[in-house]
Amino acid sequence: MPPSVEAIEPQDALQVARLHKDALREGFLSSLGGEFLGLIYASMASSQYAFCFVAREEDRIVGFAAGATRLSAFYREFARRHGLRGAGMLAPKLLTSTIVFKLVETLVYPLRWRSAFPQAEILSVAVAQDRRGTDVAARLFARLMQEFEQRQVRHIHVVVGADRLAARRFYEKMGGRPMARLQVHRGQASVSYAWGA
Repeated sequence: MPPSVEAIEPQDALQVARLHKDALREGFLSSLGGEFLGLIYASMASSQYAFCFVAREEDRIVGFAAGATRLSAFYREFARRHGLRGAGMLAPKLLTSTIVFKLVETLVYPLRWRSAFPQAEILSVAVAQDRRGTDVAARLFARLMQEFEQRQVRHIHVVVGADRLAARRFYEKMGGRPMARLQVHRGQASVSYAWGA
């Protein structure tokens, strides 16, 4: 029986964070730690601007997909609701200048590129290693796009590392059109894909 696809619940957040760290280990967010990632995903359960869907097999989450209608607004909402707690989780890491610099790059990216790309963004799609090659990622992606449509969002993009060839092939297979090459983090090339007219 295929896994069910449903909206994330706060109690799913740590499982999603572990899966994120395992499947997207080269990404910057993975370096911030599972507890902080869990807080981000838990916040999506009640966010006005972001959402996340999980693929569930009984008690195990085997995939997830997250998106935001306005990423900068989600960041502000997260800071307002969870800023102090999140800062406490990140405090030891903020002693490293590299982490601080990349965190600033991450926060300013939506503002820096807002005139070039749609505001709505696919944030992440990940599937457990033993479920890759199935239709789990495609089903999660379809649910994510359905949510954008229900929220009357017509233009969506995703930014993916230029060297993440499997992810790029997936987004191309899902109908994404290459838009531009860019750098969210200095020295790391990325590619943007877009959906919508």
